[in-house]
Amino acid sequence: MKIVRWAICFILAGAQVALAESRELKIAVEINPGANPWTSLEFNDNPDDFQFAVVADRAGSIRPGVFEDAMTKLNLLQPEFVMSVGDLIQGVIEDVHEIDSMWDELEGFVDGLEMPFFYVPGNHDLSNDIMARVWERRHGKSYYHFVYRNVLFLCLNTEDPPRTNISDRQVAAMAKALAENPDVRWTLAFMHKPMWTYDDPKGFEKIEALLKGRKYTVFAGHTHDYARYVRNDSRYLVLATTGGGSDLRGDLFGEFDHVAWITLTDEGPIVANLMLDGIRDENIRDATTAQTVAQILSSDVLTSASLLLNRREFERETTKLRLFNTSDFPMKLRATIHTVEPLSVKPASFEMEVAPNATQFVDVELGVPETVAVEDLPPVEVDWSAQYSLGEKGPLDRNGSHAAVVDAVFDCPGLDDPVEVDGKLGEWKQLPYKCSPPAQITRGREEWKGVRDASFRFAVGHDEESLFIGIEATDDAIDLNEGRKGWDRDGFEIRVDARPDPERSLGRGDLPKVGADRLADFLWLTLSPGESDDRQILFADGELPEGARAVAVATEKGLAAEVAIPFSYLDLKQGKAWTEFRLNVNQNDRDDERGNVTKLYWRPDWRTSSNYEGSGTFRRVD
Repeated sequence: MKIVRWAICFILAGAQVALAESRELKIAVEINPGANPWTSLEFNDNPDDFQFAVVADRAGSIRPGVFEDAMTKLNLLQPEFVMSVGDLIQGVIEDVHEIDSMWDELEGFVDGLEMPFFYVPGNHDLSNDIMARVWERRHGKSYYHFVYRNVLFLCLNTEDPPRTNISDRQVAAMAKALAENPDVRWTLAFMHKPMWTYDDPKGFEKIEALLKGRKYTVFAGHTHDYARYVRNDSRYLVLATTGGGSDLRGDLFGEFDHVAWITLTDEGPIVANLMLDGIRDENIRDATTAQTVAQILSSDVLTSASLLLNRREFERETTKLRLFNTSDFPMKLRATIHTVEPLSVKPASFEMEVAPNATQFVDVELGVPETVAVEDLPPVEVDWSAQYSLGEKGPLDRNGSHAAVVDAVFDCPGLDDPVEVDGKLGEWKQLPYKCSPPAQITRGREEWKGVRDASFRFAVGHDEESLFIGIEATDDAIDLNEGRKGWDRDGFEIRVDARPDPERSLGRGDLPKVGADRLADFLWLTLSPGESDDRQILFADGELPEGARAVAVATEKGLAAEVAIPFSYLDLKQGKAWTEFRLNVNQNDRDDERGNVTKLYWRPDWRTSSNYEGSGTFRRVD
């Protein structure tokens, strides 16, 4: 449909008239010597200004009806044309018929527009070579440029193979377009992925270098959450969605369905975000707000929560639930505690305020009708909702649910008989801590056939100088291939954290992955027997502490190990004469030369999300 606009001249007859001109549009109106019922006769009608719209992601869990509704509303708004930032179809398939069907549907919506629509590809549109060929057949170039009213439009392809890449050939094409248009009023770049946020921009840094010194603005999509950035004194806008997958949590999260309405002036683009529930300007969510929300969402509340009791045999006891606010904003917390019979809990719910970057405790009383072992108690489910006060930006709400594991602080008793670290466990009266079944299995879970395949039990104790650990394991097939690392063959891994609380109890193993200090906070030992006693594999973080001893041997049943850790190490880590430490033991079991090593953990691996606060804590008993 061709839209014709007419300049209109109003003349009020029978009145003294002054002619006011506003660029090309003339108005004849009576002007009184005093006040007049208007603010100005300088009309906002610069013929060089123009309006166009930009649609955001439709793909990535398409929500039917949204994109179609946007097309209808764009016809009501009548922009001069419509731009896109990619992910128009769900894609990610190789069936040509199905790909064409998706494009047929999309183009059915776009064909209803009464103005031009410019395609820009996203990763859903060009997810493989077959989709790239369909794009070329249906749409031609995957990157191009055009000039409209002395404004240069660059349409980029951020999937210029491989994925997340802008090829040198594309850079050269954009360089040519820029060189041919040195004096445009403004340059606008449209792309799918906001590659300036990536550690490796893979070609976009070259585009930025070409834009240096120009007046320009960049539009992108992909993340499904809106954010405004400023780089090189220019605006970079990441749009939200126009029907793509979204939780639609609103402005603070940058999650909404919208089209961006752009008015291009000599001073650059003026951006209005048009949504179903109103109109927002481009500052709806800036990079600072995005960072603030991300910090709150990543902050802890009850992550890895646990309820630690003083005895392994339990009937009734009051313990503490630790609450966190690791954000920079005040938090109001409401929580409900659910239990499974026969366990009871008081209180069943609570409310409290937690200051920024603070920790608070809630007393929780647990009880059962008859004495049970702590290991037999079910987790306590805690549902919570938190509200953070962000000042002028208003409150931010989040909620969650965590299973607080009920566990004990175990005794590390003094030993009556001396322990010789030789892998022979005769001096241990009992091995009370059993890993059958394991608290967690990682890697080769499907290859573990039960306790006869692999399982272990252990004990801890101390004399006047050292902490001792003795381990006995069942293993139906011993693999001592000395060509592998210790953790990649049959053996044990032992972790001992002797730091003071709360660092020890809250330790989650999320330590730096490289560097000499990557395991400096705790001791990590990997032990595996050798084909002879003098050829065992022993790995520790750096060197063993002075005076430490460790040995692993093969037995008729499987494996055995003993470790001695001197008090000097424990005292150093605890900053005083040690009273507690945290321990985890896992067995590595390789049954198949080609399979994975099954890792059986007594308590969940500290490095995983299954880890919980204070798991495997032992206290010194003299």
